Amino acid sequence: MHVARWKAEWNVDLTKDYVERVKSEARTENGVWGVKVMMQYFDDLYGFLLDVHDDQSVGRFAIIERTFGELNYVWMTRRDKVAQAISLHKAYQNSVWTVEREARPLDDRELVFDFNEVDRIFSEIVKNEADWKAYFQSVGKQPHVIVYEDFIENYQAMVNSVLNHLGIQFLFEGKIEESRLRRQWNQLSENWKNRYLRLKQEAQQGSALNIANAPQ
Repeated sequence: MHVARWKAEWNVDLTKDYVERVKSEARTENGVWGVKVMMQYFDDLYGFLLDVHDDQSVGRFAIIERTFGELNYVWMTRRDKVAQAISLHKAYQNSVWTVEREARPLDDRELVFDFNEVDRIFSEIVKNEADWKAYFQSVGKQPHVIVYEDFIENYQAMVNSVLNHLGIQFLFEGKIEESRLRRQWNQLSENWKNRYLRLKQEAQQGSALNIANAPQ
């Protein structure tokens, strides 16, 4: 969140004042503003926002709406979670999260496939999704769901669906320019995905066999 940097830039000391400035800076002319939150950072965010409230007993899931008011939620998820885990596995190794379209292709030769690490990342993705479902249930909200694979295939339809969810009376009919970022999925990614799925199936079959052969 670069909190220290922006507190200094805006000359604010209190977290409460910082949060109010964030809302002000991010608000558009029609009064809409938004913030992106990933579940793996939720505990850090919770600890940070507690500093805004006099009541330190605010619940983990209640803290966001207690701080920002009643919200509308747009939840981006991904259908192919194995592919998501593979992409994260690569990014954790080379520390590359985005690549400009005009940049030279990355050299993947130094990357190493680790089944256990991919499996850990996959499990974390599944857990984070379950935590978001628990969050939405806790705050009594039905999020507008955007699936990553659908989004990259039809930006315009997804943008209009979000506008409709927010109650904004505007239909975007223009052309959305192609992303300046290059998709990093490549043949190595595909090979690793297939390798993970094969090893996962073998591990599951082995586990089932061990259970079947266990002494009665």
